[in-house]
Amino acid sequence: MRARRGISSIKLLVALPAILAIAWLGIEFGLVLRAIQQAKIAADSAALAAAARLSSDFEIYGNAAIQAAAANRGPSGSMAIEVVSENAGGDLLLGSWDQESGIFTPDPDARDAVEVTVRIGSGAPNASPGYILPNILELTDASFQRTSIATWSPLPAAASLLATAETGRRTMDLGGNSLLDSFGDIEIASVHQNAVRLRGNASITVPTLRVAGGLQGNSEDNVNGFIETDAVILDDPYLTIPVPALLPVTETPKLLDPESVMTLEPGRHPDGLLLEQGTIRLLPGIHQFGGIGLHITDDSEIELVDATIQLLDDATLKLQNKGSLSGTPLIGGDWDDVFLIGPKTASFDLINEAKTIVPGVAYCPKAVFRAEDDTSLIVDGLIVSKWIQRNRSNARLDRVIIAAPVENAARARLRR
Repeated sequence: MRARRGISSIKLLVALPAILAIAWLGIEFGLVLRAIQQAKIAADSAALAAAARLSSDFEIYGNAAIQAAAANRGPSGSMAIEVVSENAGGDLLLGSWDQESGIFTPDPDARDAVEVTVRIGSGAPNASPGYILPNILELTDASFQRTSIATWSPLPAAASLLATAETGRRTMDLGGNSLLDSFGDIEIASVHQNAVRLRGNASITVPTLRVAGGLQGNSEDNVNGFIETDAVILDDPYLTIPVPALLPVTETPKLLDPESVMTLEPGRHPDGLLLEQGTIRLLPGIHQFGGIGLHITDDSEIELVDATIQLLDDATLKLQNKGSLSGTPLIGGDWDDVFLIGPKTASFDLINEAKTIVPGVAYCPKAVFRAEDDTSLIVDGLIVSKWIQRNRSNARLDRVIIAAPVENAARARLRR
């Protein structure tokens, strides 16, 4: 028995190095397999990030790919890729994707697909895994790569805001901690290379900011959503709809004190209305304001009761010093769900804690919309000429008001 136990011990001692080597070899291959998986995940992330921004310029989609890759951990830290402009090699290539053959063809002019390669090993941007027995297993210079392909095809444009001015810089201009949150896309018609400017802590949250021109400086850093420059902008859906005909003149009420609440029948007010105290409820129908238009100030309020405001000629809408516009718009007809019709008006202003909260659409295609100094806007959507926000103004757009169907569309999709 002692002899047999001695023989077994000797066999175990002889086999132990082999057992340890096999175990270590399994660990080494595990490290390699993990690194390969990490490379593929990083390549997928970078390809999707770049594809989603292919409608923008190289700096935007290239940086997006670099940042997406770096957000993934590799054997030696954050994953890195080499991006070279003009499609001249590197780890990011533009090209076209053939759906039937499943083949990617590099082509800098196609811009509907992107191929990203993440490389690990000698001479690559990412170091090899830290092996346990590199000298014994000779894995020091192990090199491998993983490639991903993603395609881009834009979703149907569906906008909550259209800025119609076709020329001029800063047709959308936000600064001073102002916020804009849009349910649908935002369409900026200006072809100027600096059509959009966002400064400081101002920000836009939007599915897609679509600009016929471009963005100024680092404005894209303040946009939470996709950005499409050199875009073909949607048409104004109300452009050919005739405005309501002139109505009979209606007497304008005179409020006695700040607590007064009065009603106003539909009709026309040639000189407009300056409301400085109390509340006026606009009864169902069209309410037309000429002259100065409709100015609401000093804690006074206009409440729409299934009513629509029509500004005649160059009359304007102005709310300031805690003035308020609320209620519901007229439903039905050509101007269904539109609470403000002003085809010629030059301005729509919210100033100094004023607010507009109406579940409807404002149509002022030649007006500059301006909101500043702690103001609030919550509406379905707007069509204006220019959009300006300053000093802690908040705006929220709750519905798509312009849509253009595109079949079989998607954002960015992994293909391989």
